[in-house]
Amino acid sequence: MLVIYKADVAAMTGKQEDMVFNVLKSGGFSDDMRTLMRSSNYGALCLDNGCFHGVALVRVTELADKTREHEILAVCTAPEWRRRGVATELVSLITSESSGSTVSVCVQRGTSTNESLVQFFEKRGFVIDVSNATGTHMKSVC
Repeated sequence: MLVIYKADVAAMTGKQEDMVFNVLKSGGFSDDMRTLMRSSNYGALCLDNGCFHGVALVRVTELADKTREHEILAVCTAPEWRRRGVATELVSLITSESSGSTVSVCVQRGTSTNESLVQFFEKRGFVIDVSNATGTHMKSVC
């Protein structure tokens, strides 16, 4: 049975850290993801039969106007689980958890993989924040 749920950093960096990290690594993320995982505030996880198949990491920042921004640091689905809606469910959980706050993601531009990622977020209601866009990176906001 497929389960998508929110997890705090303690849960992700406890007994489950290696399983979460293996999903991130299968998606091409580097060893630096352990540090990023520990610096996130929470994550969204996809679990099926005791195995993780999808991970999203989120950092929450309080802005100057006292609102909060939920920044998606990483979204990854294990290769054999791609194109099954897992990443969509992870992002949906994050946007619902934000309860009216801004949700953003920063994507490096210039590769076909990343352009696909831009399209993925645009299909889910994110728009490019042109005040934050550069030639190589874009910030999308939902």
